Amino acid sequence: MRSIETHPGLYKLLHKWAGDNKVITATYYFWSAGQLLEKSVMGLLRSLLHQSLLQHPGLLEWVFPIDAPEWSMASADYEFTVLKLREAFKRMLNHGVRLQLRFFFLIDGLDEIDQREKKEDESDLKGQHALIELVRDFSEYPILRVCLSSRPWNIFEKEYGCEGRSHLQLHKITRNDIETYTRGTLEKDMAFQELIERDKSFKYGQLVNEILDAANGVFLWVQLAVRNLLSGIDDGNGLYELQERLHTLPFDLHKMYDHILSTVEPEYLELAGRYLLMAASDTTHDLGLMVFLYSGKQESAMLTKHESLTLEEYVHAHISMGKKINACCKGLLEV
Repeated sequence: MRSIETHPGLYKLLHKWAGDNKVITATYYFWSAGQLLEKSVMGLLRSLLHQSLLQHPGLLEWVFPIDAPEWSMASADYEFTVLKLREAFKRMLNHGVRLQLRFFFLIDGLDEIDQREKKEDESDLKGQHALIELVRDFSEYPILRVCLSSRPWNIFEKEYGCEGRSHLQLHKITRNDIETYTRGTLEKDMAFQELIERDKSFKYGQLVNEILDAANGVFLWVQLAVRNLLSGIDDGNGLYELQERLHTLPFDLHKMYDHILSTVEPEYLELAGRYLLMAASDTTHDLGLMVFLYSGKQESAMLTKHESLTLEEYVHAHISMGKKINACCKGLLEV
């Protein structure tokens, strides 16, 4: 979905659809591992409203009229309800019709919505059903286009179908690319090639197809799975053992992470946690950070010294740290 969001062709098509009218775009990515606002209808509405109003502040007085009793009497800690947000959303779209605006919303991960989201009264829907009802309301407005993505769960396939021109099935679109990556990565590994040469009866193509079927279009899953198989070769696994190893891997990406972390040796767990946290918090990839990771117990001295390190010392630090991170994180981080 990120690829669609950032693809230049998307905006060309949106402007072709909108003509001379202004297009307001907003995105929301449901995330099951996040806070409630990251996986709920409440969070979806708040995020889409916020992004839309930032792009067209003139809508604010219509969406949240200052003379409305609920706003004029509201305190700083006022909490919106889903109902109030839906009403505000409809006001935004209704006024958008009058202003000849166009809206495009990209909503990813419908299957990651929290089913336990609190209902405001017993007649309310929650979770997936509330989301589906909300999207139905969206679709009543011709000035709005919505792009949705989800795993192929029955509830969403029933509502939106699973075939047709309005659908993209990721696992079919990416299968050739995933196969190219899988074959290329395995075939350039000399140890894997030696195994294939030794056992001509092994059905290599079947192994590749099993990887593709299990991936279900998720490229990251394939990368992790192939790395896992190659590490099995380092552990002395034969071809049939690799096939069994593949069968033990979880299909779900989050469970795959758990599976990989469960294989980290106990003495490396603390370091693995430290490295993962550092990678999550650092976006600059500064070489000083790599030296810090490499230096272990001597990090203070190394950090003081790192500006005067020679190129050879930097290269050595980079290579050594890569080995250490790989040992601790089992392929979840790369240098």
